[in-house]
Amino acid sequence: MSSPTTDGEISIFPSHEPLVTIARDDVITMRRHKEDSDNQLKYFSAISGGVVKIDHSSVQILVDEADHDDDIIEAGNSRRHCGARHQSP
Repeated sequence: MSSPTTDGEISIFPSHEPLVTIARDDVITMRRHKEDSDNQLKYFSAISGGVVKIDHSSVQILVDEADHDDDIIEAGNSRRHCGARHQSP
C-alpha cells in the first residue's frame, strides 16, 4: 500500500513500524503483492486530507473525503466528454 503524506509518499508493508502522520490530497494505491508492478494495482481512492495511523497489524486512514476508483474514472470520462462538446470546430 502507498499513502500520500505531507512528508512524501510512504509504502506500507506487513509489520511496518508504528507511525502516525498527516495525509495529503492525492491517491492511495494498493497491491496484492509487493512485487506487483504499477500495472497490477488493485485498488485506489482519491483522498482529501486526514491522518494515517500504522501499527504492526493494521493501517487506519481517516480522511476528510474519499472517492473510490470507479468514481474517479467516471469523473475523468465526464470531464473529457464535456470538453469535447465545447471545443470549437
